Amino acid sequence: MPKTFKQRSSFNVSSQLGILGGTYIFVTSLMMLTILAPLRMLELGFSALQIGAVAATAAFVSFFGQLPGGACCDRYGKRLLIGLSFVSLSTAGIGMLLGSSLTLFFIIMGLRGLSGSLFWPAAQSYASLIDPPRASVILGRQTGSMAAATITGALLAGYIAAFYGFKPAFALAAVLSAVGMFFSLLIPELKQAEVTLPEPFTIVFKSALHLLTVNRSLQLATFCAFIAAIPIALNGSFYPVYFVSLGYDERVVGVLSALLNLAILLAGLAFGFLDRRFRSNRLFLLSLLGMTLSMLLLSLDADFWLLVLSMVLQGFALGLVLVLRLSLASVCTAARERGSAIGVVEMGFCAALFILPLVYGSSLERVGFATAFLYLGFFLFAAALFSIISFHRLRGKNLQPAAHLSEKEKMKEKYENRC
Repeated sequence: MPKTFKQRSSFNVSSQLGILGGTYIFVTSLMMLTILAPLRMLELGFSALQIGAVAATAAFVSFFGQLPGGACCDRYGKRLLIGLSFVSLSTAGIGMLLGSSLTLFFIIMGLRGLSGSLFWPAAQSYASLIDPPRASVILGRQTGSMAAATITGALLAGYIAAFYGFKPAFALAAVLSAVGMFFSLLIPELKQAEVTLPEPFTIVFKSALHLLTVNRSLQLATFCAFIAAIPIALNGSFYPVYFVSLGYDERVVGVLSALLNLAILLAGLAFGFLDRRFRSNRLFLLSLLGMTLSMLLLSLDADFWLLVLSMVLQGFALGLVLVLRLSLASVCTAARERGSAIGVVEMGFCAALFILPLVYGSSLERVGFATAFLYLGFFLFAAALFSIISFHRLRGKNLQPAAHLSEKEKMKEKYENRC
């Protein structure tokens, strides 16, 4: 029996509140563990090499877990995967309370990476399916929730660790994850027949691999994800070091990092408005040009207000690309393969988080911060030119969701209008 307008409206509101709240709790707990684990290892006397290897474990596991996680999402349902991601993250928080061996830290960071590979395909595909015509608006709100949680997690981790010690901070992260696990049970379930595949998992996984290799529109969305991860990787590694090298203290570093995330939040909230007025190719091009300009400003050894301008500009452009990568993945795939599609896209995101610190760090030793930022600006400008060619070649092509013809035609028309 078809739902009435009132029933659909109630479902949309409760689903949005549920997934936005779940995203906020998950990212808050995730950020606390991400920040506190290296600091705890430093306190225990581990070397920089050991700390770096443990930190890389999370990105490594998350990268290789995205595609299986997306396939599981399409086969077994979104809500189940969201709940399991909270279980994994809560277990990691509890593990931090129980011991201090190097092996345990590797296991904990592995669980942290596993939680991300389960949560993001499930949560983002769920958000894109709540109200498909308004998917970009909802995905923008989810990105804003993520940015707000990033700020909250960083503040909670720093404050509690400074005044009460590491164990209470890890305990709070574990409790938040446990709350999120029960919170996930309250999220309304999507119609399983419409958003899951009945085939065995091996068949679903092969279908996900097929998406990765043949769907050029999805490959472009993956490229967007790789670009989006660049400022995030720098903000968690080299930006603080650069700002300190310019003579600013930790308070200024914290303010600049918070400004980046506040701009991401604003971009997420504004994406639906901008998406209705700009085609995707133009929106992506403008975002890349904004990120290029921000890198050029950073290369000037700028004063405080130019740094503020750079962080705000970069954060807003980054927020648009973060949503755009998911919006493109939603447009070019059917509902039943949405989790696999987002898993493919997130592989590009995780790859940049893993690769960029290594490449940028090696170039930094040879040329210094200013020149390295200049090189990165040139790379982003080249990516902007590449995006013009890619969107032109993909206009109306490679949009073949593996679902019914009517849905395929609708998505194709929508994509052609957007691009």
